Amino acid sequence: MALCRREIARLLPRFLRYAYALVRDQEMAADLVRETALKALAANCRLQDAEALRPWLFTILRNTWLDRMRRHRTRGDGEADAADMSGIPRDTVMSRLSRARRALIARMESGNVRSIETARRRGKQVRARAAGRTVKGR
Repeated sequence: MALCRREIARLLPRFLRYAYALVRDQEMAADLVRETALKALAANCRLQDAEALRPWLFTILRNTWLDRMRRHRTRGDGEADAADMSGIPRDTVMSRLSRARRALIARMESGNVRSIETARRRGKQVRARAAGRTVKGR
């Protein structure tokens, strides 16, 4: 187990680079690496050879990413449509939607209606810019 922990720590920068190459989002890449480390530690790092441990850990990382992709693929097509229209990877769209929902819920729970109106206006401006239109007034 100690070998596994040391190897995970040593390979962390490589894991992050590989995960980022898969998802193109720093936050999601970090989540993917954390999940990989937890899975490896939960399996008690059965491998004792450092040379065999590295490919095993990268396989866990890749399979975790594939599992996430499959899970997201089975959800509604709204996220896929948004990803296709914006040219942003679907996982990134899902992550941003999730953060936006949390922020909206927090604003609603705090009773800060003004911040909700500001966010609504900014959303209109962003959508207009994405469509190539200009927004007059605020």
